[in-house]
Amino acid sequence: MNPQAGRRKDILRAALMGVALGRPVTNLKEGHVRQAWGGPPEGFHPTGVLFPDRPGRNTLPGLHGAAGQELLAAVLASQPEGLGRTPVAFTGAALLELSGGTEGEDDGEVRAPGRPLLKAIRRWRANYPWEEVDWYAEDEPSEGLGPALRGIVPVLMGWEEPVPWAGRLARLTHGRLLPQSAAMVAALALRELLGSGPKRKPGDIAASIREELEPLEDALREEQGGTWREFGWSARPRGLAEALAPLPSLLREGREDLALSTILQTARQYEPQHQVGHVQHGFPPAGIAWVLFVALGGTAPRLAMEALLARGGEAEVLGGLLAALCVARHGAECFPEEWYAGTLGLGALEEAAEGQLSTEAWVAREGEWNREEEAMRAPLQEAVDKKREAAAAKKKTSGKKPPAAGLVEQAEANFAPPPHLWLEPEDAEDPRKKKILKAARGKKKIGWKEERKRKRER
Repeated sequence: MNPQAGRRKDILRAALMGVALGRPVTNLKEGHVRQAWGGPPEGFHPTGVLFPDRPGRNTLPGLHGAAGQELLAAVLASQPEGLGRTPVAFTGAALLELSGGTEGEDDGEVRAPGRPLLKAIRRWRANYPWEEVDWYAEDEPSEGLGPALRGIVPVLMGWEEPVPWAGRLARLTHGRLLPQSAAMVAALALRELLGSGPKRKPGDIAASIREELEPLEDALREEQGGTWREFGWSARPRGLAEALAPLPSLLREGREDLALSTILQTARQYEPQHQVGHVQHGFPPAGIAWVLFVALGGTAPRLAMEALLARGGEAEVLGGLLAALCVARHGAECFPEEWYAGTLGLGALEEAAEGQLSTEAWVAREGEWNREEEAMRAPLQEAVDKKREAAAAKKKTSGKKPPAAGLVEQAEANFAPPPHLWLEPEDAEDPRKKKILKAARGKKKIGWKEERKRKRER
């Protein structure tokens, strides 16, 4: 095998692995990740059961989500299709087939698609496109990070002029500049790492990415100028080149605390629709800049991945990007072999990359994985249903509301209960009873405070 081809295959495998690692903790906050995991995440959770009371939130260990499915669809598009469609149109057609293809089939085998992909699928179902331009989501206002992972495929699969192709792949679901730029940044970063010599400094690589990105963004602004004027923007849209400007100096400093504050401050200057509170946000000026800082910095890849998982946020997409960039820079051995072994989709990915997997076979395999995941969730759902039935039966026989989870019985408590526990709806209509209950509650509360004060004085 060509060494360069083997290296590209390793990067694809790492990307899918990173998506599968990040899927269970996506959209969680850092404290919630540690609480659900029982500590810092280390690879795949053994059982996948992080949320016993929320069965649908638990994921099959090693199974990728919608971001991985989009990656696989783009890899499939590299195969000779024979019907005259471009890789972008083929990718859209594969995702449409994965969704069931017709109205009324819900989302088919797509796992938790984001709003932009859902809207795209519904539009494709209503009016099946053929020409590439008809697949584009020109009216989609989302500025999310979702398309970034697709951006690595044109580079790894050897498409001619891969960076513009990455932007065109992003247009399947996102019509604005920032998501398209995020896909092109991923392509540029990967191309730089594949071609960089061993002595090239990380800051210089980041500067080259920004330098190449600026004219590409100018071309996109020119091409889509009518779109941003239509949305009422008073000036041309700001691109990611501005957000990446501090990155070379941040990499030279090598201080994570400085990078965290600088990247967040820069991202907030873009006036995003939603507040950007952490660097692993789905807003490209935060997420892309952060993953480049981590991948090009001095942290060991395994530690960098575990830290990314512990932060939650947009962990699925960013995990895939971080894994791909780290393997491009350090080689496949920078991650533990058990992480690769635990990733369920690697066989399908390798077959797709070698042109040995049809779209139909891929959709069937995704369906099998979905059924395995549902089988894992079934006993959890059964336990939740039984718990709810028992609570409902108890309420019906006692005529009283069951105590909230985690609360002690009031007879054993040393403080008064909050009003929503001791005041029944009918009590609010009886001023005398309400006054008596309120006075009793006040005495309990005051007595508890006095007891605490006496203990402190001792």
